[in-house]
Amino acid sequence: MLKICVGCNQPFPVSRLSRCPKCYAAYRSSLKPEGSHWQWSKIRAAVLAAEPLCRVCKKPAAVVDHIISRRDGGGDEPSNLQPLCHKCHTAKTRGY
Repeated sequence: MLKICVGCNQPFPVSRLSRCPKCYAAYRSSLKPEGSHWQWSKIRAAVLAAEPLCRVCKKPAAVVDHIISRRDGGGDEPSNLQPLCHKCHTAKTRGY
């Protein structure tokens, strides 16, 4: 019995995975390494210390947002990060 891979849309033998072995290997290698939560915490703290106010409304910032999301190829470099308050972050992520 075959299943369609969510990565490449090619059939592969049924397994508990939703990706074929090749796409699964690529997916796993794209995941962040262990300990990345600690690294993100440091980056987040540095951004909020340098710029404590929301870039949109100038209220106290609570979230560090990726201008270009990681999913779309954005990284954690400072030029791609912006401090936002919860309200502005919610509006941005919902597309308003």
